[in-house]
Amino acid sequence: MGAGAPSRCAGDVAPPDDDALAALDDDALRLAVNEACREISALQARLFVYLREIERREAYQEDGAGSMAEWLGTAGAMTRSSAVTLARAASNLRRLPALESALRDGALSLDQVSPLAEVATRENDAWLASEARDWSPGRCRSFARRERSAKQEAEQEAHEKRFFRISERAGGTWRLSGLLSADAGAIVATACQREAERMEPDSITSTWEPYEARMADALCALVGAGAQAEEPGRPSLFIHVDAGVLGREAGAAGNGIVEAEGGRLGLFPLCGETARRLACDSTWQLLAEGTDGQPLGLGRTQRTVPSWLRATLVQRDGFCRFPGCTNTRLLHAHHIQHWAKGGRTDPDNLVLLCLRHHRFVHEAKWELRGNPNKALEFIRPNGTILRSNVPPRRNRAPSERPGAAPEPEPRGSPKRPHGEARELRRLPNRDGP
Repeated sequence: MGAGAPSRCAGDVAPPDDDALAALDDDALRLAVNEACREISALQARLFVYLREIERREAYQEDGAGSMAEWLGTAGAMTRSSAVTLARAASNLRRLPALESALRDGALSLDQVSPLAEVATRENDAWLASEARDWSPGRCRSFARRERSAKQEAEQEAHEKRFFRISERAGGTWRLSGLLSADAGAIVATACQREAERMEPDSITSTWEPYEARMADALCALVGAGAQAEEPGRPSLFIHVDAGVLGREAGAAGNGIVEAEGGRLGLFPLCGETARRLACDSTWQLLAEGTDGQPLGLGRTQRTVPSWLRATLVQRDGFCRFPGCTNTRLLHAHHIQHWAKGGRTDPDNLVLLCLRHHRFVHEAKWELRGNPNKALEFIRPNGTILRSNVPPRRNRAPSERPGAAPEPEPRGSPKRPHGEARELRRLPNRDGP
């Protein structure tokens, strides 16, 4: 027995000798049995305290067990069903102090408490601990079955009432509303909360975006990542754009008409700079239109930066290259010189940015210049310059290493050079040949 282990006194469980047993009348014998049953309940409640602590420490893993029930079956030399019953009861009673107290006092047996603990809540814990004293174990099981059935009906009703609405509001914003069942809502909430908590504060001011704003960014990031993973060959957006808009300078007059097609949502407007950001690194298809609205050409559905090239950028940059930012999740490959203006799609013209800082160099009018293999300059709209050097572990790109041979183009990569401008497939003239 280890130091500090609970002591066990053999005299506490020793049976009475024959003379003492013979001296008991029937009433005393029945009373002794009842008292022994209460002691068993008290010992089980005591056992649950130890089991919960072992589970909290995950100490059962030290014996090679994969779960508390598995370990308990071996440690207690009991069947798996008995071990599962005890392990589940111990876990359930953690949040039900009244039922556990009734078990410890011997007012309820484990056969009564175990089914009740499966369905009891903090709200009805005390009521059940009092009422169930007059219930048989069978009635306790019947109560639990009815509660489970009612719970299932409530969950089914919540499932049937589920909905999600998305609608465009004035000014180009969108309103999302909906109703989810408890399990579905927990999944969405947990995923968004985890993603929002991973976001970093502003690397310059050390201030955080409002939590609600981070939750909105998290939802967009998760949905976007899921869409890319599930249907890699399908464009995330179908962009209608005036010919030449993508090649204009940021903030230039005459931004032109840019619209994105959102499936059943129809067309909705985008500013030219947002379109340029989306075209930096996403799965998209471009429809160029003339001043008369007639389509001029249709681009191929493609991801601007292929996966093998993205892997090269991750190897070099590791995280968002904005000064002080350490975000490593859902990074965008940004063209320093946009491909629509002749910029090449290769490591010398690409840099990884998180969503927040990708917006900086598009919608927020920051300027980015420099060599991503060495040093970059991020220039505020007021002219202030922030510098970012390549991470120390990657001093230079493979192509810049002295004596390095040209790297072979990966198998399956496009035959045309990466820097070559995207070509539009000419659409036939609808008025005739």
